[in-house]
Amino acid sequence: MAPRPVSERFYRAAPRIKSSEVVPETIDANVALALLLAEPLLIRRPLMQCDERRMVGFNAALANTWIGLGAQAPAPDMPYEGCAAMTDHSSHQRAIRCAPST
Repeated sequence: MAPRPVSERFYRAAPRIKSSEVVPETIDANVALALLLAEPLLIRRPLMQCDERRMVGFNAALANTWIGLGAQAPAPDMPYEGCAAMTDHSSHQRAIRCAPST
């Protein structure tokens, strides 16, 4: 997930973050890792991996460039982070297989 800032690894809608009990911008990488392991609700999703590359959070344009989402690719401006933004969950319950590089 590096070189992204540590704060981008946190799920902004998590109760402890919304209440300002946890302020991701004030946390170093080691403390962040310990918090994320101890409290998975704080982890920004989805977590994606293909080969050695990893991505946290969903950005349709970046994911499409990276692994190719095909004809079913969501619109780049759709807010896909957090299920609460979705009304029809069937569209994001499918697995997209990584095509390993050769």
